[in-house]
Amino acid sequence: MLKDLKIPNERVPEYTQEERQRMQRAFGYTYESLKDSILPMAKNGIEGTAAMGTDTPLAALSGNREPLFNYFKQLFAQVTNPPIDSIREEVVTSTTVYIGSAGNLLEEKPENCKVLRINNPILTNTDLMKIRNMKVDGFKVETIPIIYYKNTSLEKAVDRLFIEAPCIQRRSQYPDPFRQRR
Repeated sequence: MLKDLKIPNERVPEYTQEERQRMQRAFGYTYESLKDSILPMAKNGIEGTAAMGTDTPLAALSGNREPLFNYFKQLFAQVTNPPIDSIREEVVTSTTVYIGSAGNLLEEKPENCKVLRINNPILTNTDLMKIRNMKVDGFKVETIPIIYYKNTSLEKAVDRLFIEAPCIQRRSQYPDPFRQRR
């Protein structure tokens, strides 16, 4: 489980106010979204109640540059009323995520069960540090940069990730014997 991993002896990155504001602008946060959504969640640990509908245009049809997460909003017909509450209805819902290889489902072997259990899919900086630094048999952790040049299309950037990830996996399975060790 993620909570059982040791916290590495590293400092969690801290940002100046200017850096934080630059990132907030880059990710599309407005003063209203910070004041009405983020701040109440940070203070109280709950999401504010708001109207079920929204009159904002779909991100795909907007003439403005929209943050990536605006493309994944639910439409009214996709929302349950009352909302499903994963805490009070944990028998039928779960936010648990398992990371790792599923193995061969047709064979009962211990190595088929090597997964990291994460109870909440939202990771903190500390959670990311724990995962990056974990030393557990059966796991090889790599960081793949997802930045790309602004004149590159998102489709090409994602295609590059689909090419790069298997290459990194193959390199970790079959290390280069001629590569110098540090």
